[in-house]
Amino acid sequence: MRHPTHSHTRVPDHAVLRAQLDLYGNRIGDEGAKAIGDALHVNGVLTSLNLEHNQIGVEGGKALREIAKGRPSLTLELYGN
Repeated sequence: MRHPTHSHTRVPDHAVLRAQLDLYGNRIGDEGAKAIGDALHVNGVLTSLNLEHNQIGVEGGKALREIAKGRPSLTLELYGN
C-alpha cells in the first residue's frame, strides 16, 4: 500500500493566522462562558468568536470581558444574551 507523501510548507514570518469559532445558540450559559474564557487564555490564534444567543448572564459576561481586555484583536459577538 502506498502512503501519500507530505510536503512541509513554511509559513512566512509576516503571515497572520486567523481562526473563527461560531457557537451561536448552544445554550452554554455562564459556566460555559467561563470555560471558554479560560481556554482563550492559552489560545492566541482565535480572532473571532460568535457566542450570540447562548444564555450568558452577568457572570459569564464578566469572564469574557476580562479576556477581551487583553486581546484587542479578538472580536466577540454576544448579541441576545
